Order: sequence, then C-alpha cells, then structure tokens
Amino acid sequence: MKILRKISLLLLATMVISCSKDENEGNEGNEGNEGNEGNENNPNLNIIPTENTASSRGFKGNVKMVTETFFSVTTNQNGKIMKGEKKFKIVSTYNEKGLLIKEEEENGEYTLYKYDNHYKLISEIEYNKNNEIRDDEIFYKNTYDKDGKCIKIEITKNDYDDGVYDDTEISIEKYTYNSNGKIDIKEEYYKDGKNKIIFHSRTYYKYDNNGNVIMEKSEKNGYIKKEYDENYRLTKMEQYNSDNKLDYSMKYIYKNYDEKGNPKIKITYHGDDIDYSEFNYTY
Repeated sequence: MKILRKISLLLLATMVISCSKDENEGNEGNEGNEGNEGNENNPNLNIIPTENTASSRGFKGNVKMVTETFFSVTTNQNGKIMKGEKKFKIVSTYNEKGLLIKEEEENGEYTLYKYDNHYKLISEIEYNKNNEIRDDEIFYKNTYDKDGKCIKIEITKNDYDDGVYDDTEISIEKYTYNSNGKIDIKEEYYKDGKNKIIFHSRTYYKYDNNGNVIMEKSEKNGYIKKEYDENYRLTKMEQYNSDNKLDYSMKYIYKNYDEKGNPKIKITYHGDDIDYSEFNYTY
C-alpha cells in the first residue's frame, strides 16, 4: 500500500516543494498561503518541494477535502477505457488556507503535515492505524533570502522498518532565481557518513509564458519535457536520458469537471499501464 500511495501522489502532483525561515517552528494548520508570483491560479509556479497546497496540486476553489479513488482498468468492445474494480482510496484534508494537513488511507494509516510561519512544509510523518510511526519521518529546514525567496532546504529523512528506526538520510537543495523571480537552477547535495557535504547534481528550468515549467534539464540524467492544458494542468511528461533517448512518458486526461472547474475523473497513461481515478471534493 505504501508504494501505491506514493505512486498516486506522484500522479496527482504536478510540482511541489517548500521553504521556511531558519527558525522552523511548526504550525499545523498555520494560516496564510504566500508564494505564487504572477498568475496565482497556476499550480506550476512553485517548484520547491515544500509547497504543499491545494492550488499547487492543481485544485481550484476553497477545497477542504479531496477523496481520490483508484480503480483497475477495463476496455469495452470498442476499446473504450472503462473503470473496473476499486483498488484503494486516499483522503486529503486541507485547512482554511489550502494547506494539506492530513492524508489518510482506508486501512487507517495516515500522514500528518506541519508548516512554518511562511506556510511552507517543515515535517511529514507517516503513522500506522495505532498512531505509531510507520515508515518515513521527514523534516525540512528552509532558508529564505531578504526578499522572502527560498534559497535552501535541508531535508532529513528518518527511515523506519515496521516502526523500528533503520537509517537517516540528509540532503540539501539550493535554489538560484532568474530576473523574473522564478527558479532558474536547483543544486542538490547530500551528506555522507562523515557529515561531509558532497555535490550531487544541478538542474536547469525553462518556462512558458504562463509560468509552467516546460523543461527540466539535468547535468547528469538527461531532461524532462512537459505540456499543459489551458487550466495549467499537466497533460504530458516525457523523460529523456543523457543520450536523448526517451526513457518513459506519461499522459494525463481529465474529464467531467465540477462547477469549480475541478476534474472528477483522471486517466493516466504511463508506458503500457493505465491508471483510472475519480475525485470527490468537499468545499
């Protein structure tokens, strides 16, 4: 279930991340939601991992709760995609400012999220149905410049195996901005066993006129191309390796929008696999 949940979050999110002051005092349900420059309805303007709001996930309106139910896929005689049996569902709860505060699975396992005074993520902890730490415990220490832009995140991930502590991983992300205030370069580092900071990779970003990230180019691992619809929702993503060969692609189709403009159905094609999910919203 853990793997399926993480896959579903990957399919749901377009691009998300966060940043805080050096003093990371957590506020679960902290009020406010600053960050988007330009068109505030565009969920793709933030590419920092601790941006964790309903709008950054592509939802419109004052969303309080989103239930995403996943189904197997069948086809009818004409080859039309049809939903099959129910597989699982995830319920995401947002506070009055649109911050994601809880995700819960049907088996009672859940993840809690806390934020800093800039309304950016500082911790996410997974629990089992007995309220014990389950698998991952992640903390974010975020640093801003004088203009309030996130320039650094130190990520500490404590791994657990069936509730027993196993290992700790520490990584660092640094951000450089262009003249339009958008992230131009992301540098990634990690700490080795001797606590030495080692450079890992550098990624460059390219945007369209709406602020959508249309290309992520890595110095080491090739590049990613993205396409969007008129609602800034991701419709296509292609991953190319360093030899310019296509590694994989994903295509997203959204259907049956509600009165707020949120889709009720999403079909995702990735390789030979197809995912079918339905959304139910509480406003």
